[in-house]
Amino acid sequence: FRLAAAALGSSVERVICNVYDVTQDVIGGPVDLAFNGTTMTHLRDPVGALERIRETLVPGGEVICLEPISGWLSAPGRPAAAFRAHNTEYTWWEPNLSTIYAWLVAAEFADVRRIAVMRPKSSERRPSIYAAFSGRRPG
Repeated sequence: FRLAAAALGSSVERVICNVYDVTQDVIGGPVDLAFNGTTMTHLRDPVGALERIRETLVPGGEVICLEPISGWLSAPGRPAAAFRAHNTEYTWWEPNLSTIYAWLVAAEFADVRRIAVMRPKSSERRPSIYAAFSGRRPG
């Protein structure tokens, strides 16, 4: 964040808080862009968190979500997610592509679209797949 501020003359700031408690007051006013990186899969209520994030944006402001997705839950056009909270301490959901899209739509974002699907190089036996989506706050 300091690098972005220095290089681009940006007023970007890192604010650490519980996503369920985020408000415009907590982060110093409305923002044009919120980036959410690999957070929703670790939350009990990802739609509720996205609703909170939406309320921090200016009308027309954009959210970008980057989340790991399931490589085996293929149900084209149908949201599906594996519930993982029973066997891991930190991951609640393993969603497919349609689920991330559906989370954003359910949180009342407009113009939801997939930006990218990527598989970074990994030394794991089962490499991770990530998807990025964006949406805009209506208004």
